[in-house]
Amino acid sequence: FVIVLTMISGARELMTPGAWVKKGNTYVLPSSLNPTSTELRTQLLQEQRIRHLKLIHNILLDETLKLEELPHRKEEVSLPKRLWVVPETHSLEYIYVPSLLSVENSQAILAEPEFFEDGRFVLWQDGRVELIPPGNPMPYKQNGGEQP
Repeated sequence: FVIVLTMISGARELMTPGAWVKKGNTYVLPSSLNPTSTELRTQLLQEQRIRHLKLIHNILLDETLKLEELPHRKEEVSLPKRLWVVPETHSLEYIYVPSLLSVENSQAILAEPEFFEDGRFVLWQDGRVELIPPGNPMPYKQNGGEQP
């Protein structure tokens, strides 16, 4: 029975590619989604991503106070592996950029990988979290450190 249902849903997707939107573990038509619920879900996810980056900033700030500088490599940071994972990305990890200088000469610490439709969040050394829209260049230039 499950195999037949899987075949039916697969055939439905093949006949109407892109017409179905994933909602949880199932797929629904976009017309059945409430636009405000989609916007609310996007907003909640952005807030979760920002909270996660601010938690990492607090941990890195403590480490910086102990060592008097940020470690130069990701492997040297004493951060639990689960905190390196960007929320809702299926185990994609942040890009650690301690040696990247911004155009404004502020230090970037972490950047999200290109995954979300709304852009990437960048965590700056002063604790700011900034959303860089998709298609816009990242506001830093390479100055050693890990490749973004």
